[in-house]
This record gives sequence, C-alpha cells and structure tokens, in this order.
Amino acid sequence: MLRDYPDVLNIDQMCEILSVSTKTGYALLKKGSVQHLKVGRSYRIPKAHLLTYLIGFAPRSRCPGVTSLHSLLPLGTLMVSAAEVTYSSGCKDRR
Repeated sequence: MLRDYPDVLNIDQMCEILSVSTKTGYALLKKGSVQHLKVGRSYRIPKAHLLTYLIGFAPRSRCPGVTSLHSLLPLGTLMVSAAEVTYSSGCKDRR
C-alpha cells in the first residue's frame, strides 16, 4: 500500500493515501492529528507519522502494544512517533 510512496510525503500524497480531500488533509495537519514538518510554505509528512496516526484507529489486539495494522509491517520494523522510538517485535498470545 505505502511502498509506492516516498518516506516523506507531501499533502497531496497524504490525502491520496487517506482518501480525503486536500481541505480535510490541511485540517488534520492544523489540528495536530498528523505530525508534520513545515518547510517554507509546504508541509512534509514522514510516512512513520502517518502510520502512527492510522494505528490510533486500529482495533486493539489481545497482545498489548500490537494492533491489527502490524500485519502491514514486517516484524522488527521501527515505529516512530513524535515522542518516542519503539521497536516492534510482535508478541505471543498469552491466555
């Protein structure tokens, strides 16, 4: 899904991925829902920040810290959020 896009997206690419209008995309950035960088007059959105935003909507798994969106990422992928860097190694279901 996201492999066809660069590591740092522009507003049009982000809106295409999210299937939202440009106006809605700018609103997400202005509200702070999606972390971004402002370079001059343009916005740059690291793909990792977009994934962090999307993971917030994922249903919770039985495994703490693992969501269904992890199936989109290979195990051992670095997950970057605005506040921290964590290593996703998956987990075993503990019952």
